[in-house]
Amino acid sequence: MFKNISKEAIESISTNTKFAISGQLVALLGIIFILKDIVDANVIFVGLGVHLLLIISRGFIRRYFSNNLKVFFNLYFILTFLSGVAWGAVLFFIQNATVEYHILVFAIYIGLISVALFTLGEVFTLYLSYALPILGISIVWFFLHGENDIYKIVSFLVFFAAFYYISAAKKYANSFNEIVSQKQKNEKLLKELEEKSELFELLFEHSVIGALIIEDGKIAQCNQKSVEMVGCASKEELYNMRPADISPQYQADGRLSSEKATEMMQIALDKGSNVFEWLHKKQNGKIFLAEINLTSLMLNGKKVLYTSWRDITQEKNYENNLKHLAYHDNLTGLPNRMLFNDRLEQAILKSNRSSTQLAVFFIDLDKFKPINDSLGHEVGDKVLIKVTGLLRKELRREDTLARIGGDEFTIIMENFSDIKYIVMVAKKLLQALRSPVKVDSHNLDLSLSIGVSIYPQDAQDSKTLLKLADAAMYKAKEGGRDTYRFYKEDALG
Repeated sequence: MFKNISKEAIESISTNTKFAISGQLVALLGIIFILKDIVDANVIFVGLGVHLLLIISRGFIRRYFSNNLKVFFNLYFILTFLSGVAWGAVLFFIQNATVEYHILVFAIYIGLISVALFTLGEVFTLYLSYALPILGISIVWFFLHGENDIYKIVSFLVFFAAFYYISAAKKYANSFNEIVSQKQKNEKLLKELEEKSELFELLFEHSVIGALIIEDGKIAQCNQKSVEMVGCASKEELYNMRPADISPQYQADGRLSSEKATEMMQIALDKGSNVFEWLHKKQNGKIFLAEINLTSLMLNGKKVLYTSWRDITQEKNYENNLKHLAYHDNLTGLPNRMLFNDRLEQAILKSNRSSTQLAVFFIDLDKFKPINDSLGHEVGDKVLIKVTGLLRKELRREDTLARIGGDEFTIIMENFSDIKYIVMVAKKLLQALRSPVKVDSHNLDLSLSIGVSIYPQDAQDSKTLLKLADAAMYKAKEGGRDTYRFYKEDALG
């Protein structure tokens, strides 16, 4: 009869039955007292016996069939229906009752069903199976014992009841279907949320990068990777810590970690997310660089920050190494041609803004090719490294010394007030290589040929300045080497 019964309906019926049984036993005593004068005693005892048997049967099926929803509901429906038939039969055989008495019973049951229609929910079907037999038997009694006026009253009550039940039942059915539909949607949504929650917890815990939940500025949750990154013994050690507690006192920009952390978290809360680099500190005191990704989200009705973070120290070192290789000479560590050209461009812009001069040196190492050819490239490389060190000693920290190829070096010199300073530096560079350079067991005689161009007198762009300095260097070679030349001979005035 009933195929798809919800567990909630059974629990509702089962709970009501516990209290109904004791209530019905009390009601039996009251019914005996009320009907003792108008109903034959045998009828009363037969009806009560049948009803008592039904009560016992209800308790039996509740105990042994409550796990089988379909069987439980069908048996309970049949017993409830038989209970209604039993009470209807008792009413039918009341000997001294008047028509008004039956009308009263009829009206009471209509009222009870009307109320039950909206209050008993899924139990309404059972209540209806109990009340309809009584109403049906009452109608039969009316037609057997009533008068014409009574027929009219009964007919009106029946018509009213039918109309009310049809409209109310339809409304109830629609409402019930909506409730069931919404309940199914809610259950489906709840299941999806539970699955998503389980998936999030799985991804959160087993993520290959650190994951934190920050609430009110403190760590509320973390995964095992975070524990390993900081070097704690357990997750509990991280709970209630602030990000600044696992950071050095100051960040790379010199700001206090506590102040900057508050600012970074507030940006994420205001804008929804924030990505930045941050210095963290392990429990053993070791500092490491991390990439932090803060995302604002709602959790249990409260705004929190989901934080994913990873150690990028090695990655950053590798990146810096690649950048260094791209812009520096692999042998000497000096800036290469690319970085030299970039710095020269910047120096020209700076000199132009401040209306100052700058000098470009083009240096060639004399006698290097014979040494490289006779003693080999390994000795030649050591010579270049040695020469680099000697040149650096004669320059200021702000001067740029570069190796742009082979045995060719360049210098960018700014912030000088007089050309005489350039002459002095050129002479010091020449003097640095006039003593024999010792490499391994070799004492090597080396010298320099230096060409100099001046901005803005000689040229206004970097390429021309370098080209003119190169031309001046060849003049120095033509002049006997171990000397310097300006592109314009009248540079000293």
